Amino acid sequence: HKGYNNVTSSNGNSVAQKWGYQDQMLDDDLGLNWNTFKYRNYDASLARFHNIDPLAEEYSYQSPYNFAENRVIDGIELEGLEWMSIKDDDENITGYNWVGYNDDGTAVEGSVGDAALVMDNGSVIHFTTQSGENGKNTSAVNILTANENGMVEMPEQGTTFTAYNRNDETKNGQALQDGWGTAENVASFINLAGQYESQYRGDRLQFGDLSTETGDSPFFRTRKGWGQHSTHYNGSQADLRYTNSSGQTIIGQGKRAAGLSDPSRVQTLVNIANSLGMDHIHLGTPLQDKIKGQGVKFNSGHNDHIHIGTGNGKKN
Repeated sequence: HKGYNNVTSSNGNSVAQKWGYQDQMLDDDLGLNWNTFKYRNYDASLARFHNIDPLAEEYSYQSPYNFAENRVIDGIELEGLEWMSIKDDDENITGYNWVGYNDDGTAVEGSVGDAALVMDNGSVIHFTTQSGENGKNTSAVNILTANENGMVEMPEQGTTFTAYNRNDETKNGQALQDGWGTAENVASFINLAGQYESQYRGDRLQFGDLSTETGDSPFFRTRKGWGQHSTHYNGSQADLRYTNSSGQTIIGQGKRAAGLSDPSRVQTLVNIANSLGMDHIHLGTPLQDKIKGQGVKFNSGHNDHIHIGTGNGKKN
């Protein structure tokens, strides 16, 4: 796409960056401007290969010029030959990878069941998996668009998370959904769940009390009636239920939840949250002296749930 853009490379310097999509090299000799996959040459402006797939005879039901057998959601193009799945033999998604850190600072890499990217238009691309035939999971992509207030609704569930307290009734009898936030905040919570579950397979985080669809703080029920959080604006803060050592969400235990939780799981959650820029974390007093991390505080008001997010969570 030359002739109308004076920027030669993505970072604006005069030296073209020739290694791009799927780590393939751009060949701009003689004005070709195609990507040199090992077995074929790909023209992104046409979204097609110029050359016939060397394995075309084995895939007579496909066009010999297509890319990844037209399955770009759950696979990649294998060097210009054929589609290759992003799942391993155990049906785990391996295409959405992250690199995090253990407690001792060593790097760890894993695949995630949920991941999110923020787009320039204020929407969120949510990569997830869904149940398929014969109990096998298939990959899926959901586009979460912003409403007129610039808020994106966090899905009620993904592969690695579910939601609670989504329809709190306010003191005037009006039901307000409180699963909303800015694109950046919603994406952070989705990524938090995906990366956490990659270390504790089968665990599912439960999120509650993000923001209303206008970005306002959600309401909650108290013994005296209905109250409203003083934070949680724009979905920058959320509540999470504690998890025990068996990976089960602790429900119905009230102020005993923090003491029944698994400190190792809580520490992992804090580590991942800090790596995602979350620096506002409130935990119950039974976990004091057991958990360390940036922005971690302890008080009895959070013996029944975790409060986690970015900044102070207050309205600007």
